[in-house]
Amino acid sequence: MTKILEIVFFTIPILILTLFFMVVASDRKRFKKSKARFRVIRRTAFYCTFSLIAAFILKSYNDHRPVKILEMTFFAITLLIVLVFFYTIFTNYKKTNTLKIKSRILRKAMTSFIIAFSLFIGTKSYNNSLEKSEPKAKETILKVERQKEEPVFPASEEIENEPSVEEQSEETGVNKTSKGFTIENRDGITYIDGYLVVNKTYPLPENYYPKGTHVAITSDMGKCEECIIEEAYQAYVKMKNDMANEGLKIWIASGYRSYNYQGGLYNSYTKRNGSQAADTYSARAGHSEHQSGYAFDLNSVTDAFASTREGVWVNQNCYKYGFIIRYPKSKESITGYKYESWHLRYVGVELAAELYNNGDWITMEEHFGITSSYDS
Repeated sequence: MTKILEIVFFTIPILILTLFFMVVASDRKRFKKSKARFRVIRRTAFYCTFSLIAAFILKSYNDHRPVKILEMTFFAITLLIVLVFFYTIFTNYKKTNTLKIKSRILRKAMTSFIIAFSLFIGTKSYNNSLEKSEPKAKETILKVERQKEEPVFPASEEIENEPSVEEQSEETGVNKTSKGFTIENRDGITYIDGYLVVNKTYPLPENYYPKGTHVAITSDMGKCEECIIEEAYQAYVKMKNDMANEGLKIWIASGYRSYNYQGGLYNSYTKRNGSQAADTYSARAGHSEHQSGYAFDLNSVTDAFASTREGVWVNQNCYKYGFIIRYPKSKESITGYKYESWHLRYVGVELAAELYNNGDWITMEEHFGITSSYDS
């Protein structure tokens, strides 16, 4: 509904301006001589401005950016003060023709304008800094390619022609988790029960980047929102379309990140908050799921996302598309990260349904019986 209103308010100024120019063009000479021309111009500008302000505020609301709504509100107040000032001067020109009255009106208008404009600049600056420095995501786990050169396998399928445990012990190194799942290490990449795993215990190599992504990744690419494994990306598109049919909107705010890009991000958080705090919401280089191509962050990438209509829907339905909430609430001591309602990881429908656990999310660490902690 709010999306429809947003479109309507964006359309109104176009209709008003079209009507205005049609009236002027139909009889230009008469319009120039008309005493009401200034009133028509003022009202046209007034209605157009109000419609645009309403449209931008609705757009901010639809994008679930509360700080942006405040910014646009103060911007609207600033414009309104200017409009009211000129409207008062022009509509009551004879009454405001004395210096004393003009000075009083100007003084009040300037004071109000400075306050509103200062609040607008303040919220805009805060909003810009928030967008640039939001803590975003963590590491990966998924069922993939048998060899690095071969295509990526779907997350929910078993790797065919898997060598025996004895052969694995000699060629790749095999171990068992506390729950009996097989741990394999191939070229520095960890697979558990066929799923590629990335967390604080199991890192990815510096030179690793996923293949078979929706948008191809090059070795020198730092980040890319749509560089997601194709199977996972198509599942995301289906989920996005189904949500749109219910009037909900999601988008990938942060997708693939390279080893070096993640390292720079983590270091910036460490400088700002210290390593102990940074480790609770940001992964060290090589330990981020974003490097795997199977994980991404949605929308605002803030705690506020959980309470939005989109956040609630994603929490209750994403498993149907093969996604999991990778860092669930109250599982910080297990995953090593704070609750992130916006961070999704693709594992395939079968495993996702199991981890959903009727709404009481189970972590990959709990399911496989593994740890997630740095050596030092």
